[in-house]
Amino acid sequence: MPFPFQKPERTRQYLTRERYSKNSELSEIDRQPRYHVRTGEARHRRKRGNEQKMVDVQLAVDALSMASRGLFTSCTLITGDLDFKPLVSALVDMGVDVTLLFPDDETNDDLKAAADQSDALTIATLQSWISDAFLQKHQLPNSRFDFADNVPTNLTRLAAWPDERYGDCLVVTDANYFRLITERCPQNPGTHRLEITNSSATVLRAYAKDVFNIVAPEW
Repeated sequence: MPFPFQKPERTRQYLTRERYSKNSELSEIDRQPRYHVRTGEARHRRKRGNEQKMVDVQLAVDALSMASRGLFTSCTLITGDLDFKPLVSALVDMGVDVTLLFPDDETNDDLKAAADQSDALTIATLQSWISDAFLQKHQLPNSRFDFADNVPTNLTRLAAWPDERYGDCLVVTDANYFRLITERCPQNPGTHRLEITNSSATVLRAYAKDVFNIVAPEW
């Protein structure tokens, strides 16, 4: 979960507001029963983007420390990073039953094999964890494939950019919702397009990137 960082185009007021929002979110998670939040450091590199520091090592230290004291006999790791294979192997050797939830098509087979059980992390999996109360506060985006010639008109255009897989993409708004509309979809490029809708620009961008690997610019 990246923490807001300073950029030349971001004002101090904007950064303060974004950091307050992120702190509130982390505090809410930390208050949940049997949940604990551990933070590391994040640095922004001009060419490589955000880089987190100490988080992976801290997670491994915590897991091995608690397992050695017999505080848990099973655990679930959500990662696709091969760097965690030594941790997974060590926990399995200690008798801990390890379940790995990994990003599909982005995870090395050696990491999957090291765990006792491995399953792809899907939107359906995440939705099964979300309570109705949370959904009422944080509506998930709606995505659908529609006919390519059925494009809404008379909407305010906020952003436009090309995408190698989805063609020309644009974001429009009707005052209540943001819509990300693509020129085509990879599965049926000659007949269909993708449309994603949500009331939050931040959620819409994150969903588009995580689910469809579409990087939408800020607007």
